[in-house]
Amino acid sequence: MDSRIILSEELAQVLEFLRNSKLIYNANKEQLSIFDRRTSDFNHALELDNLNYSERAKLATKQRLNLIERRKCKDITYLFQPLADLLSTKEGTRFINLLNEVLGKIRKVEKSQENRKYHKRINND
Repeated sequence: MDSRIILSEELAQVLEFLRNSKLIYNANKEQLSIFDRRTSDFNHALELDNLNYSERAKLATKQRLNLIERRKCKDITYLFQPLADLLSTKEGTRFINLLNEVLGKIRKVEKSQENRKYHKRINND
């Protein structure tokens, strides 16, 4: 097993992480909006529907589960927001583009080093 670090793979993982961070943030932000709308639906059902005790208990259980999942999304959103905000700026986009260019250059160098051969300049035979 070759223990040397392959720089292009490491940089590719960083780029993948940055792209995924933005996707994770956006997906959780959208999911948070859905949980908020469900909370509103549950609250209006409690307020406007003439529910009996059993129906209110079932609704409260659904609301609790909704709030637990909402909290998970909200926590993830708060964690990823600073990075997502940075990556959404003009500078963040430029940084990602520059990293992609660097990755291409590194891969080119790595490829040239893979098949490197030395040709003698002077034949001492």
